[in-house]
Amino acid sequence: MRHLALVTALLVPIGAAMPAHADWQVRRTDSSALLERAEQALLERPDDDDLARRLVKLAGRDGRAKLRERFRVRAERAATEGGKGAYAPLAAYAHLLQALGDANAAAGAFDRALRVAPQSVPAIAGRARALADAGDDAAALAAYDDALKLEHRATELADLARELDERGRTLAQAGPRPVREDEHVVVAASDRYRLTVRLGAAPLPGEVVELEEGSYRCVRVSASPLPGDDRRCALLEPLAVE
Repeated sequence: MRHLALVTALLVPIGAAMPAHADWQVRRTDSSALLERAEQALLERPDDDDLARRLVKLAGRDGRAKLRERFRVRAERAATEGGKGAYAPLAAYAHLLQALGDANAAAGAFDRALRVAPQSVPAIAGRARALADAGDDAAALAAYDDALKLEHRATELADLARELDERGRTLAQAGPRPVREDEHVVVAASDRYRLTVRLGAAPLPGEVVELEEGSYRCVRVSASPLPGDDRRCALLEPLAVE
């Protein structure tokens, strides 16, 4: 009865955390089906700490070991198979370990997730929290610093993209003009922003561009932000190692 009461109490908050497309039946008291859907929700939202904690509560003391093992198996399979889909199971396992209170294991699991997505701010921040919980304050502070730098750079990149869009709209309102295709302007975002000129037509969004500093992916193409410039401008961001 106590377990059933716990399940019923958790139905509404976990149901509210489900994606809109999930067929979540709030009044259902089948704890196995509820747990299965909650697990799937965490895999769809692997960086949701609150959902991971609710999932641990839902599993109860008797079910936590099996819950951990199921996510461990998913993470091992993802690490073996690799690819773009590997991050979700690895990150979900790391956040679950953190919710279970195993800080050392969580830090190691976040390390594996970061091998797939080195620029994931939630994974870096999660690793920092796990290191802090494990008592490694120096490593935790360094990880927090990395997370803040990436978050700041992402904000700057979004601001720059908006500025380029506004510049493009302004130029469009001035009327059509010929666009040079023999060369284009590149704005590369790394530790700092660098504007260069490259020969040939601008890359398409999603295309990989090789620069001296490394590999980048084109995230946006717009009019050049330079006054009177009739070239296109490609906004690039560092390519994450997958």
